[in-house]
Amino acid sequence: MKQKLALITLGFLLTSCVNSESRELTLEVEPSNEQALIETSEDVSSNPSLTQSAEEDCLKRDEAWYISEVEEGYGYQWRYVENHELALDETYGMIFSRCIDPSETKVFAAFKEGEGMWYFDLTGEKMLKIYSFDNGPDYFEEGLSRYLEGDKIGYIDEDLNVVIPAQFDGAFPFKNGVAKVCVGCERSRVDGPSALEGGKWGLVDKEGDVIWDA
Repeated sequence: MKQKLALITLGFLLTSCVNSESRELTLEVEPSNEQALIETSEDVSSNPSLTQSAEEDCLKRDEAWYISEVEEGYGYQWRYVENHELALDETYGMIFSRCIDPSETKVFAAFKEGEGMWYFDLTGEKMLKIYSFDNGPDYFEEGLSRYLEGDKIGYIDEDLNVVIPAQFDGAFPFKNGVAKVCVGCERSRVDGPSALEGGKWGLVDKEGDVIWDA
């Protein structure tokens, strides 16, 4: 009985690990992986550029947008699911969503050559500069994500409202209600990954109040 229980427990842990790893992989999108194409349902099969990661429930909506590779050259554009016409006359080096419903989603994250990584509205206007992490937009931790304004770092909520204005030279994700931040610190790359050194360090809460180290 103990052996059977151990096997069941081991199987559960292995399944959890596999599911967790798969979820992580979907967040790390590299341009080279976007070349894979698929045939889908009859509603969208006339479009050969529909990518593998497009969400099926989104594709069933007439007003949905999906990303499509440009016909010549390199880059991605938004097209309507209904008729495959351009939804936005802009080309991006990378778009970090595969499919959106404009009635529910008003912004998207994308990389544009020469301009970097930004949150754009549905007219293509830049809204906030993205803090890049793990080759994509910073994750939301405890409802907040980092953003950039010039060289300074601040925090936004999931509606892209600025919660803590950009003022830090270094900032970490929130954990247990606070985040580690620094001013006057600099990145150093010596024999390995870059690290922040020097400066003044402290903890900021979600109200923007900072307790600095003595």
